[in-house]
Amino acid sequence: MVKKFNTRQSNIDKLPKGIITKFKSIVVSLIHHNLPLNFKLIGKQTLSIPCPESLFYAIFSGHIHHYSKRTGAYKCKFCRTSAYQTLAKILNSEKWGRKVYSQNQQIYVVCQDPILCENKDDLDPLLLLNSNLLSNKSRKS
Repeated sequence: MVKKFNTRQSNIDKLPKGIITKFKSIVVSLIHHNLPLNFKLIGKQTLSIPCPESLFYAIFSGHIHHYSKRTGAYKCKFCRTSAYQTLAKILNSEKWGRKVYSQNQQIYVVCQDPILCENKDDLDPLLLLNSNLLSNKSRKS
């Protein structure tokens, strides 16, 4: 996080909590909409959602890593093992990155540290996620 990008500028309006909460639920819905049950569409994907600067800042303040004055674009990075939990906290939804289909089929957003991607011998992140879920289920039983 870079402090200068996370300091509220005078031109950014403060918004009511109700608007922020509603937009977070819209973001979660759009993420779920973009999690299709189709193996051909699995892979790295980007989701862009237009919103006012004040709304973006209200949601992601404290997690902004870059701002371009030329384009007006903000960038946030969520890395390491806490990426999923950080986004869950920001979006007020523990299930923001998981969609359940009929017959209990599920699809997930997998957050992976870019440093781990450099080693080709690393396990597939989806395999890691599934093994973690299975071990958690066996602990609960």
